[in-house]
Amino acid sequence: MIAVDTNLLVYAHREDSPWHETAYARLADLAEARGPWAIPWPCLHEFLAIVTHPRLHNPPTPLIPSCSLMTTSDMLFSERRRACGNPRNCRKVLLRVWR
Repeated sequence: MIAVDTNLLVYAHREDSPWHETAYARLADLAEARGPWAIPWPCLHEFLAIVTHPRLHNPPTPLIPSCSLMTTSDMLFSERRRACGNPRNCRKVLLRVWR
């Protein structure tokens, strides 16, 4: 099981990150791989707090419209991805927030 850290999510999402291409490719590899992987629920919360914070990013990612990485269902919600410590109906809650 591979657990994805908040930083990897942020780097994969923010095109202005010097690690964007590498992080995005790694997430895509995980989504396409056969092995299980996980995004801890706190990392999703941290991701949102970081990418939408105006003091951390100029410009910050708007909460609405949707965060492109987080609503890419094929990647974030691939069959092999597991959630760690998330509440029930996590996907429904996240998609409702980001739509």
